[in-house]
Amino acid sequence: KLNLQTSFYKKYAPNNIVEINFCGLVDLEYASFENYKNLKFFTAMHLEVIKDNCFENCVKLETVITPMATVEDRAFCHCPNIAVVLAQYDGFHGYNVCSCNDCPKCNNTYLKCLKKGQQFATSKQYQQLVDQVQINQHIASQTPIVISLDKKSRKCQRQSLKYSALHYRFNQLVYKINEMRVV
Repeated sequence: KLNLQTSFYKKYAPNNIVEINFCGLVDLEYASFENYKNLKFFTAMHLEVIKDNCFENCVKLETVITPMATVEDRAFCHCPNIAVVLAQYDGFHGYNVCSCNDCPKCNNTYLKCLKKGQQFATSKQYQQLVDQVQINQHIASQTPIVISLDKKSRKCQRQSLKYSALHYRFNQLVYKINEMRVV
């Protein structure tokens, strides 16, 4: 399970990020992407909940692809440009009622966004996205093996250097002993 902390997002370039794609993200903190003014496209195929204020004031956000996630009431507060949302829907969840008058929920367009999300889920582009996520997950699953091999390789290198140094000293001793015999 990948769990990223809000401080990570707040620290790294919230005004420069246009697209975010997480292949293993399961959990987000409250207001994780708040004020990401240039964010247009968000994908997290394994995210479980889009929490309140997650995308608050993401004024350019257009597409959210989170097929496994439920959405809390204020998740898209002040996100007027959302057109496509692929998420689970059985009503809104959460404790805060959105009243921003500037989001799909407040403007009664959320069901249209969900319908477009369902249409997207049947597209070739969506299948390519799913395939890419699977490739990324496979690569990520192989990373520990590569790291392990790299550690073993470095250990072998250290042992080779140690052996070479000992061999050099041994040769120096043999050379000195041979010099002593000649004299």
